[in-house]
Amino acid sequence: MTELELKVKAFMETTPFLMENGIVIDEVTKDGAVLRCKVRDNQKNPYGMIHGGLLFTIQDCCCGATARADGRRYVTQNSTINYLSSGRGGEITARSKVIKRGRSSCVIETEVTDEQGRLLSGAVTTMFCLGEDQQFRDEGNHGPD
Repeated sequence: MTELELKVKAFMETTPFLMENGIVIDEVTKDGAVLRCKVRDNQKNPYGMIHGGLLFTIQDCCCGATARADGRRYVTQNSTINYLSSGRGGEITARSKVIKRGRSSCVIETEVTDEQGRLLSGAVTTMFCLGEDQQFRDEGNHGPD
């Protein structure tokens, strides 16, 4: 990871929302990210399956980290998720890949898998760019290459 990507990772790791949900960032680059979460009982639905909201949350956070790795600020503009398999617990992992990074948005594909590598959900998310992030301004990154 570059110095900027390491700073983005460190910043994101202190986000209260990620901490509250037990989401850990393993890797962040301008091309993609890897996040994981050990599923707790309170993150399951009444049927004992991993709650769809947790699957959406980890994929959305993965997209946010990926988009932000260029030193700019982003918010989710749109996201379409497909729930493909039900998980029961253990650890889940989200992996993202940039499809297109532009001046005003970044389109990212994300997959969430369980410990056995089974695909639980897939999503395509558009992150809207709010502009340069002042805390990373000195890094010399100002958008897409």
